[in-house]
Amino acid sequence: MSNPLRDSLDALVETLVASMVALVLDGTLADVAAAGPVGAAAEAAPVRRGRPARTARDTDAIVRRIAAHPGTTGEDARKALGLEKNRWSTCLRIALDAGRVRRVGEGRSTRYWAA
Repeated sequence: MSNPLRDSLDALVETLVASMVALVLDGTLADVAAAGPVGAAAEAAPVRRGRPARTARDTDAIVRRIAAHPGTTGEDARKALGLEKNRWSTCLRIALDAGRVRRVGEGRSTRYWAA
């Protein structure tokens, strides 16, 4: 027994798929990518992670501490600022990548200076 609604939906899906295949075959991949997302994907807000204001504040505090105490160890600076190890690592990496701090040494003998 045939279901008219099901048959109608199947026909529409086949037409849609055929149109999409024709679009991809007729255009280049760059053309398809340039069209961008449509529907809900286009309207979705980007996901923000972390706490940018807090990270910036902590990074500035690290740079100020290192500038005030040149040659300090990471452990001493972290304890003086009261930062957790993961927060220290994240903010220190940002400062190092931005060129605000320079590192000399390896492991526990690492010392930091303001750039």
